[in-house]
Amino acid sequence: MLAFMLRRVGDRGVAEDLASKVFQIGWEHVDSRLLWTNAWFFGTARTVLAEHHHRAPRLAELHRRPAVEFGRPPATGDDLRALAALDALDSLTEEQREVLLLHYWEGLDSVEVAYALRRSRSAIWLRLYRARRAFRAAYLSRSGSW
Repeated sequence: MLAFMLRRVGDRGVAEDLASKVFQIGWEHVDSRLLWTNAWFFGTARTVLAEHHHRAPRLAELHRRPAVEFGRPPATGDDLRALAALDALDSLTEEQREVLLLHYWEGLDSVEVAYALRRSRSAIWLRLYRARRAFRAAYLSRSGSW
């Protein structure tokens, strides 16, 4: 949960606070016979994140900084491919990005993604198909001949 939050907010302290809020909500519902699954936790995490973003605007780009800031050597082919993938991901709609990240990055299957996003499984399959197609087109347009 911490890694999920950290990837979305970029600040470890804030991510720890948000992750603890998710588990606090789970603990508060311990007597409600709630089915605790990964999908439930990710769905709750999305709600906590939405509340956080509603209250506090982002001040800086969170997942990328210029390489010179870190004193890194010039970008290699792998770095350029990764940047093309990040740019392609950034170009997607929030809905497309969310479904791809939950499925591929967080490792949720389509049933769990459907539960987390409060959508039907068939709607998630369609969203995954459209998101994959959009990502592929965006990536190919950015990566050139790779």
